[in-house]
Amino acid sequence: LGCLRQWQKSVLLTQSTHPRYQTRIDEICNVCEQPFKDAYKPRSRREALLEYTGEELPALIQKGNLLVSSRPKSEKNGELIRQQPAALAARLGHFTEAVYLIALCETYNPNKRGGGAVLGVNLVNKVDNPPEVASRPVL
Repeated sequence: LGCLRQWQKSVLLTQSTHPRYQTRIDEICNVCEQPFKDAYKPRSRREALLEYTGEELPALIQKGNLLVSSRPKSEKNGELIRQQPAALAARLGHFTEAVYLIALCETYNPNKRGGGAVLGVNLVNKVDNPPEVASRPVL
């Protein structure tokens, strides 16, 4: 069980934070392709992440703060993207050599999915063809 939990943790930590790119690989056996029995199911993504980050981390996400990707992580991401551009550019590009300004942020609510809405603007990513209008309201 310890080995399975370690593997589930590694899957969780290496998956994208964007729901579109998340898989259920930690919940489905890769051998028989059946869901794990109840005793072997992982904790929810939220519960597992809170174990690693603690409840205090969401309080650090505040309007006006900057989130900056580190140079070592950006270099590693860049190398991975060069090796597999089709598979990884869309997933890792947003977090490579990035500086995000937290423009809007709801008060953290542990009962809301993701804790609440956050709007971060990447200050260094050039958008070639920006839209003229937003397709939906922001917050």
